[in-house]
Amino acid sequence: METKEQESDTTGSPTVAPRVEGVIFDLGATLQRFKGRSFSQARRHMHEGIHTYLCKRKPSSFSHVREQIFLDAMNDKHRRNRDTQNEGPAKEYTSKHILLETLAEFNISDISSAEVESAVQAGVKELEKHFELFPGAIEMLQKLRQDGYKLALVTNANDVERQERAIDFGNLRQYFDPIFVSGTVGFGKPDPRIFQLVLDKWQMSPGQVVCVGDMIGRDVLCGKRAGIRSIWAAMEPHSADRNSRDILTVKPDMAVSSLLQVPAAIQYLDYKAQNPTSRDTVVGYALPSKKVDKLVRIGCLLSKPGWMYWPVDLDVPLVHQTRFDVILHKLTRDILRAPERRHYRSRLRNLLQYLESHPDTILIERQERVAALLNRLDTHEMLSRVVKQNQTDLRMRMPRVAPFPDKLTSAEDIRGYLAMHSLDFPLIVKPSNGFGKYSTHEMAVVFNLAGLRHIKLMNFPPSLILQEFINHNQTTIKVTCLGQAMAVTTTVSLPDVSPDFLRQAAAQSHTPVLTVFNSEKMLPCAYSPVQFTPSFIKSDTAEEPAAVESNSEPMHGISIHSKAGAKPLSSLGISHESIRELAEAVKAECGLNIIGFDLIVDSSTHELVPIDIDYFPSFGLQEIEDISIVLESFIRKSIESPRRPPQWDVASPP
Repeated sequence: METKEQESDTTGSPTVAPRVEGVIFDLGATLQRFKGRSFSQARRHMHEGIHTYLCKRKPSSFSHVREQIFLDAMNDKHRRNRDTQNEGPAKEYTSKHILLETLAEFNISDISSAEVESAVQAGVKELEKHFELFPGAIEMLQKLRQDGYKLALVTNANDVERQERAIDFGNLRQYFDPIFVSGTVGFGKPDPRIFQLVLDKWQMSPGQVVCVGDMIGRDVLCGKRAGIRSIWAAMEPHSADRNSRDILTVKPDMAVSSLLQVPAAIQYLDYKAQNPTSRDTVVGYALPSKKVDKLVRIGCLLSKPGWMYWPVDLDVPLVHQTRFDVILHKLTRDILRAPERRHYRSRLRNLLQYLESHPDTILIERQERVAALLNRLDTHEMLSRVVKQNQTDLRMRMPRVAPFPDKLTSAEDIRGYLAMHSLDFPLIVKPSNGFGKYSTHEMAVVFNLAGLRHIKLMNFPPSLILQEFINHNQTTIKVTCLGQAMAVTTTVSLPDVSPDFLRQAAAQSHTPVLTVFNSEKMLPCAYSPVQFTPSFIKSDTAEEPAAVESNSEPMHGISIHSKAGAKPLSSLGISHESIRELAEAVKAECGLNIIGFDLIVDSSTHELVPIDIDYFPSFGLQEIEDISIVLESFIRKSIESPRRPPQWDVASPP
């Protein structure tokens, strides 16, 4: 890392701003989180551990108190405690103190101090089962250490022993010197004295240090009061209500939603300190956390000279966050749920209000066009129009589809329904909603009538579609588009179904024969005539690197790839240019530029069959050559292109 200059120029020139040499980190919801659940849920597990321990030791003392009432009382005290921690000295009560208050509330007085201590430890052990580090935490800390930064950890907690154990989780302690816990030093964030302890230890000025934390009213405010620049770690929603209030008056200098963005954010702060008047493009992004992590790992969403990336918090009016030139989004979940949920309507309204009051801000991919892709039957109609207007040299057709026959019960009625839609077994059953929910990837291959009727008894979404199953040599062609750039990847898909297997399944008239799978995780590699006993392989959508089939043109070209076990594109008799022409037709039909769609080749007729369209796909972007350059080029062109205001009214979403 470069030496930092701090001396004033003797000629009267402005002082050279010092470069960052040290980084102060918060712990909870910054480096560490509770896996699969919110903090309140994990805390409840701790309280249940405490209650279980005490009930076993003193069952008679708790006979008059219902467990739920006792747990609610502890949770209420913890919640009030957290709500009073933002100002003044550290006010956090320990779990021991909260337990003693709860015991007193219920007039339970025969619990000894030793038993209280043991009960708290039992609760902490239960809590620790749910610890996990944020993705990329260790990788990020190692990079900062390798780059020569000093690292400190400053955390608010009066349960010092519990917090020390939390610090030891994941071997975090080795990366930090010093480590300060508010319960040990007697004051905590946002009191700037706790950051001053770090400055004194390192013998640095505030300008040489940045702080990283999740709570604006605690971590960011402490940095402001100490004269230290701040990076808001906006990964967890547990402090959303408090941050929504605090961001109105306290402004972080930078924001990240993946820890892997922190090194670039620090370098960007150095750049801005040296170039305070530079007018950079500010790109806001409202993307799911998993997508952010994937994009960051392939070099995207990293702030650098000329470009600042900022996670958009749609629960807060955008005007209170920063100035946005461009907003990149995948708001499919919000759009899908807005008609039923006020919360999601409010989030979308915050976005549209900002765009209305800032007409120069570009929304990349208009939300009413994204909304048109939310239903698989609608995307089937779009692809049908593309196939009808096909001007390529490809022979194409669409798979036959129909809504799932929910209200039909008799075998005769179901057979008649299938015949009316020219459908027969095997069939694909999939959710009609193509986005927005985990269950969108839950699917089944159904081989007989009993299997189709059994679907109704399973935990599938209420709205399903039936799709013709087409033998396709176990290969899917995935096309990913980002503006004019494109990646085409052949992947291993569902195995073909033999006529003999289908006859065996049909003969089992009373036994459901079907294979249920998650297309994003595991695919069947063989079918079984016995219900639910196929073997599985990992889905190619797990983002493993693909082999490059042919050379790629770096900017506006097409990259051809094939996954292990999949047939290469060249063996399927499809030219690169035909795929490009088809992709342009699909983009024009849906009016979007960041899309993915699937193709299969019918092994009997050799026709190309389009299946689904995905907006801002998770799969395939990493296969686009020079993806970060391509993305920035696409953003620039979006800024320069003619723009229209969004047309979607969130009061009556499509």
